[in-house]
Amino acid sequence: MSGDPLIGQQFGNFRLVRRLGEGAMGTVYEATHVRIDHRAAVKVLHAEFAQDAEFASRFLNEAKAVNIIQHPGLVSSFDFGQREDGSLFIVMEYLRGGSLAHAVESGGISKERAIAVMRQVSDALTYMHRLGLKNRDVKPQNILLESKG
Repeated sequence: MSGDPLIGQQFGNFRLVRRLGEGAMGTVYEATHVRIDHRAAVKVLHAEFAQDAEFASRFLNEAKAVNIIQHPGLVSSFDFGQREDGSLFIVMEYLRGGSLAHAVESGGISKERAIAVMRQVSDALTYMHRLGLKNRDVKPQNILLESKG
C-alpha cells in the first residue's frame, strides 16, 4: 500500500489510484471515474500553493489554457475543481506512454525518434506562443511518448 495519503481519495468524480509523478507545484495521479471506470490523470496542486491566490489563479489558467489550445501534441483537460479541504485539481486525459526522460535513461529511444519528438514539442510550443501562452515547465519528464492518433 502506498504511503501517499491521497491514494484512494476522491477528486471530483475521480478516485486516485496511484502516483505517476511529482513536480515543484503539484503531483499527478492515475485515477478512475467512480461510476464508469474511465481512466484519467489528476494533477493536484501542493497544499501550500493552493492557499496562495496567485498560484491558485495560475493553476486555473493552466486548466483553461490547454482547452483553448486544442493541439494534438498537448494533453487535454476536462475538469477542474476545489475540494472542501481547499485542494485544487485538474482532471486530464490519461496517456499510457512513458516520458522522454525515461526513454533516454533506459536507452529506449533512437536518435531519429528523439529528433522527431523534439520537432513535435517545438511545433506545440510555437503554437502556444502564437496564442500568447507560455509553458513554464518544459522538461523531459513532462514530455510523454504516446501517439494520440
